Amino acid sequence: MKLFRTLLPLLLAACLLAGPEATAGPQEQFLERIAEASKIRDAGMKKQALIKLFNFTGVDPDTRERFTRKVIDQVLMKYIDPVLAFGPLPEDFDGVNVKDGVEYRPNLPLLGLVIINDRTRLAYGEAGGRLYFSASTRKVVNPHAAKDRPLSILVIGTISPERVKFRGNCRILLSNNQQKMLVVNDQGLGSFSLTLPGQRIDSCKITRTSAKGKLQLVLSEGERELFKSEFIDSDQPVVFERRER
Repeated sequence: MKLFRTLLPLLLAACLLAGPEATAGPQEQFLERIAEASKIRDAGMKKQALIKLFNFTGVDPDTRERFTRKVIDQVLMKYIDPVLAFGPLPEDFDGVNVKDGVEYRPNLPLLGLVIINDRTRLAYGEAGGRLYFSASTRKVVNPHAAKDRPLSILVIGTISPERVKFRGNCRILLSNNQQKMLVVNDQGLGSFSLTLPGQRIDSCKITRTSAKGKLQLVLSEGERELFKSEFIDSDQPVVFERRER
């Protein structure tokens, strides 16, 4: 009995120390795996550890090779002991990227984002009871599509005496022959800038939501300036509607 009383505090301490690790959930375990991989000094071993953080089910070899080169070699290999956090998927997130007639889709049902050093954001999902970074499947949906060009949407707003506020949307045509609606808002910055691949910009409508401030909408397709409004000091919307299709 005396021996048991002596050991009891030690046993309780051991349980308390082991508790968090034993009860760590999938998210905590995933962050730990990412952190451990980032700390590896040997380049070859680090790359292999990073590759194991991804799920490549359904990804063809060529797409996997490009994905590995762009995401792992050029981005993740540079991080050493990064600050990691989880974040939600954006409200308008649909997960499908379209380029040159090809659709790229996540190969996992996505749960959210892992944020690395408050800079890099990678989507993750679950497979077999564990969390992984998602990769992308590749499907040619329009083999005769014209090569995409950069579509640029720029809203310039005044910031003095206070930042102008606005909201709206633009519609672009993608190379899978589908229109995509893009949400445009000031994000508290008084301006908006986005460039993404596509076939053309079909329409834009931007409306000032603050009491004061001026707005200008500038649209470009490749090197061609498609539309440029005057600076508008009004709550009437700035509108672009493509006439030729």
